[in-house]
Amino acid sequence: MPSVNIREVKNLENVIITGASHGIGNSLAHLMLNKGCRVFGISRSIPRDLLKHPHFHFCSVDLSDLPAATERLANFLLREHRIQHVWRLFLNAGLFSQRIAPMKNVPLADIDYLMKVNVWANKMLLDLLLGSSVTIDSCVVSSSIAGVRARSGFNGYAISKSALNMTMKLYALENPSIFFAVLGLCFVDTRLGRHVLNTPLEGDFPENLALRERAKNRGYLATAEQRALDVDAALSTTVREHITSGDFIEIRSLEPLLRNLKVS
Repeated sequence: MPSVNIREVKNLENVIITGASHGIGNSLAHLMLNKGCRVFGISRSIPRDLLKHPHFHFCSVDLSDLPAATERLANFLLREHRIQHVWRLFLNAGLFSQRIAPMKNVPLADIDYLMKVNVWANKMLLDLLLGSSVTIDSCVVSSSIAGVRARSGFNGYAISKSALNMTMKLYALENPSIFFAVLGLCFVDTRLGRHVLNTPLEGDFPENLALRERAKNRGYLATAEQRALDVDAALSTTVREHITSGDFIEIRSLEPLLRNLKVS
């Protein structure tokens, strides 16, 4: 591993990313490292493509085990690295429902598991940082239109994203110094996206069938790399003026602004 100048590292902006091993989180990690940031990656599986970077620091955490995750992240972020300021916090980790099925067929335990990972793990990490007087400039939350527009069959995923949206709105109201971008990232060609499109349908779900047909169209699915660029651009001063902190917004609704930003 290349030698690292400690003084240089202290001057880097700190970025925390959950779900850093795959998909959008992994692409965000690469993007932030290329920007010269110091990135703290959190995920259950190991992002081996990032480990050799001198400014990447990784902690393997099972976010569904909240007591253990809290202690592990406290050690990692606060005691080992003594983080005092975070430039960007990407709450990106999340899971889709195990089944696309009617609510009456979905065990409560399945929904509870999704709530732990998709909602309460994010609250845990925010509380850990805020409770330790860590300042945060901006927090980007990977949400979904499923939490706003009901689509039969999505069961626990839709419930968790709806709860996530309200949770983040409350944090935004109570922490006005932090900019909360709660983004619906639409369909992306990631493991989660493919899981949504390939999970067997346990019932008659015409909206899901229509979604799968649309996904066959070239360009409908964004790449993880492209979506990471979009998320980064959404935090620019020009685009942030069109986002209300804590309010859910779909990334596609910002596309005209993002295109103009890229042209300029």
